[in-house]
Amino acid sequence: MNPSADVRSLERLEQFDAALAEFIKRFGRHVSALEAQHSRACDYIERRHTALSSRVADLEELLYAADEETDTYEIEQELEEARSQLEEAIDCELRANEARARYRREAARIHGLLQSGIPQGRSFLQRKIEVLHEILAVAMPESSSPGASTGDVSAGVAAAPSSPAGAAAAPRMIVEPRPYSSIMEFYPLPQGFRWVRLSEIAPSELERAGTIAESGKESYANMKKGFAILQQEILPALSKMSSDQAYEYFREQDVSAPRADGLFRQNVFSAFFGRRAPEVIRLEKRRSDGSYSVVNGYHRIHVAMELGWKAIPADAVEVA
Repeated sequence: MNPSADVRSLERLEQFDAALAEFIKRFGRHVSALEAQHSRACDYIERRHTALSSRVADLEELLYAADEETDTYEIEQELEEARSQLEEAIDCELRANEARARYRREAARIHGLLQSGIPQGRSFLQRKIEVLHEILAVAMPESSSPGASTGDVSAGVAAAPSSPAGAAAAPRMIVEPRPYSSIMEFYPLPQGFRWVRLSEIAPSELERAGTIAESGKESYANMKKGFAILQQEILPALSKMSSDQAYEYFREQDVSAPRADGLFRQNVFSAFFGRRAPEVIRLEKRRSDGSYSVVNGYHRIHVAMELGWKAIPADAVEVA
């Protein structure tokens, strides 16, 4: 796959899947609200039917009990009006019951769709999205992309030692970051880390990061290669396993399939997500402020800005 491949279609699939999930929640709420409203209306009609029946019975009893000398005109008029209202109530109740029966049939069909059809569709969609993520995550041999850069790969990571004896030689890998995509923000991060938009960081901090000189430990060129590994190997792995499992997985990969470019995947993982590593990106936001300040990670924020990333994974906290 071309590392500059357009992934907007995959973003649209992600957005469509999220929209389906939101549709299920909203539609379920609307159906429940409509059912409650319909039940209240039917209960009201039933109560009115009962009240009018009782009123008609009372008037009839009063009329039949009157003697010949009693003027029953008003009673007869009231009884006629009550009977008319009762007939209307009965007709309304019949129509309401028919509507309720149709509603319940339609509600059953919709509930079936919400409980099986859409979840099945989402399951199918998510499987396809996962496959596409795996395709996007495949690192390509250098030979497939003439001119691809080589050398040490790091985001503050030392080069790996030479391969163990007998280990299969790994192909040289492309280590250039692909164009930023919001798809990356869908990947789960280890506990305590979250995606932070650069727009959430104080402008003065971004200005400092944008002008900060290269670190004595790692060049910006090597750090960009570390970002490529984060994007193409680390993040996809985190969608399939816990952070502890991922750490061990990359350690085993470094031994069984060492990268020819000299990268320790495990060190890249630790540089971004290692709880014991002091070099993770750390951000703090005081409750009185609206933006994050940078405790550690100016150089990686500098690289992220150069690469056009809109967000970075960070240990971000609010403090008093």
